[in-house]
Amino acid sequence: MKKLSLTLLPLLTFTAAICAIFSCSYQRPKYLIVREAYSEADSMLIIGQAVDALTFLFERFTDEEILTDDSLMLLQRRAYFSLVPYPRTRNIGTATGSLSVSAERILVTDYDRRGLVIFNSDSLTETGFIYTGFPTLCVSSSPDGQSAAVGLENGAVNIYRLRDGELADVYNAHHGRTRDIVWSTENRIYSCGNDRAVTAYDFTEGKELWRFQRNRRNVKDIDVSSDGTKLISASNDGIAFVLDSAGQQIHRIVNGKNYCNTALIFPDRTRFATAGGEGMVKIYDIATGSIKGSAVAAYGMPVWKMAIDTANSHIAAAAKGVIAIIPASRPEMAYIIPISSDSDVMDLEFETPYSLIFITENGRIGRLTIPDNEDIVRTNHTFSKE
Repeated sequence: MKKLSLTLLPLLTFTAAICAIFSCSYQRPKYLIVREAYSEADSMLIIGQAVDALTFLFERFTDEEILTDDSLMLLQRRAYFSLVPYPRTRNIGTATGSLSVSAERILVTDYDRRGLVIFNSDSLTETGFIYTGFPTLCVSSSPDGQSAAVGLENGAVNIYRLRDGELADVYNAHHGRTRDIVWSTENRIYSCGNDRAVTAYDFTEGKELWRFQRNRRNVKDIDVSSDGTKLISASNDGIAFVLDSAGQQIHRIVNGKNYCNTALIFPDRTRFATAGGEGMVKIYDIATGSIKGSAVAAYGMPVWKMAIDTANSHIAAAAKGVIAIIPASRPEMAYIIPISSDSDVMDLEFETPYSLIFITENGRIGRLTIPDNEDIVRTNHTFSKE
């Protein structure tokens, strides 16, 4: 036993030294730890400090203070957001919260009430409701913002005029749930669903144009390029397909061992991104399909949805209780903003390059304002632990 101890001691010492070296050299990404504060208007404001992931796991800041209008000026050029309670007590439902943002209004699916809620884009207050007859799962506004395509649990896509709530068309798109919709051009609507299919529909002529069905499991998310020439899909089999406007395959991307929950195409049409159950956002070159960079959006937690602003500056990724803000040019500088301790962020969409709307699973809709690129980089270096 003594000889064995003398043999193991140098080995254990060497192993400990190696672990110490690696722990010192490894730079953990930063979380944005928050303090809660309330203005006179009772809007929740978040002011943060960037600390490492281990601090996030073991420390919670719950200090509260009353902010006057003058003190709110201190929040300028800082990352902050306001939360407005969703005007009902029922939950939206697991993985069913979806929204669509236009200049005049915000559309939110209500799974429990089987309808579409219309919000004022400035005040985030409910101004209308359209009953669909089936649980609603996804929504997309028309390019002119006057109509909406709504995906239902029965596989249909209903198209409504928003001025009067009238049903304009019904497209029986899928066998099973319709999981996502993109209204691309005036007459072109794309959808995906639990039947493992991606479809293209001509709204003007009222006919299906093509159907792509090469995934082995349900397709959860789609995105279309700004000019309508390319489409990307994300599936539970971990595969993302990049297609052209005729439904022909351009790339087949293996996202990873876990689900591929969401995908997007950059507005400049040079890159695309995927994310899924492993919490990583991966960025690819659209010409070659080769990976260009990656970022940690949620540590070991699924990313449910991504969005990118029209200036190609930031990717926002929604995950379990957090939103990750990822500079598109430097994804390694991503930082993570806690939103809710008891609910997933289910969907989000940019309204301007520095402002986005999000919705949580427990029924809250909010607006997140982010600083410019320089401030994002500076945030990661100047904030420190208390």
